[in-house]
Amino acid sequence: MRLCFCLLVLSAKIFAEIPYPDSFLNQSFSYRVQCMKDFEHPFNQLDSTSKKACLQQLLQWAEDSKDSNLKFFFRWSSLKILFWIERQNPSIIMELESLINESGMCKDYFIQAEARQLLGYFYWDRKDFSLAIEQFAQAYALYSEFDLDEFPNKAEYTFDYGTKHQYFGDYQTAKIFYLQMWNSTPQDQMDNIISKTNTIAYCYRSLNQYDSALYYFHLAEEFAIKQKSDVWIGIISGNIANIYYIQKKYDLAIPLAERNIELSTRNRELVDLAMAKSMLSDIRRIQNNPKAAMQLSL
Repeated sequence: MRLCFCLLVLSAKIFAEIPYPDSFLNQSFSYRVQCMKDFEHPFNQLDSTSKKACLQQLLQWAEDSKDSNLKFFFRWSSLKILFWIERQNPSIIMELESLINESGMCKDYFIQAEARQLLGYFYWDRKDFSLAIEQFAQAYALYSEFDLDEFPNKAEYTFDYGTKHQYFGDYQTAKIFYLQMWNSTPQDQMDNIISKTNTIAYCYRSLNQYDSALYYFHLAEEFAIKQKSDVWIGIISGNIANIYYIQKKYDLAIPLAERNIELSTRNRELVDLAMAKSMLSDIRRIQNNPKAAMQLSL
């Protein structure tokens, strides 16, 4: 029984009557994770009362389970929901630490990795960055030993670990994790592939590795065109233009900046629009065209 089916007809009263999901028994961790992912979208449509009923049901299933791994799974799932509902709930720390210790003693490293990752998100949300990075690092040490089929969130967590390093300006380390994800994950299994590819390109640009940056920006542009995303096409055009601007290849930068301005205006991407206008205005000044530069400043 897939949980998403339950939620399509959910009310707090109905959910309390859902029987224990026997289909979770004797299944792999990855199968259970996929079932829960199917559940997440309809869950987000629920009112707060039904969300809390859902949380209580998961906790009850954890209590009812005779399978220790499944018990851990439902506890972790319930804590994810609690984090979604009450991000600052202090009981999350204690519950996750308990789950980390117990799952570790039972050598359930799938759940231990997930629990550490969730605890890292909790600390990050509170801006306790040192504690967050510590948890992300320990989670990575666990899930990096699994392949993508065993641990479905491996690609997402590896990439996210890279973004945490990039947040602090450590682009070299960020690049290592980005490329680990990129080289080990089929493209059709990457969520938000345009954003990820653009982020990799931005990382290379920040390292002044412009050829590699252009490669990934152009790849991101291909994905954006394929998905018919005008917003992303505009943003990426501006990113490519910026590299040509830095390299003083103004003839290449100008049409891309103009396309960025056109698409950002149409899609009301105001921050990107301002940056593109500023860059193009500077190019016009360099080309001794102050009138055109002034018009872009208006």
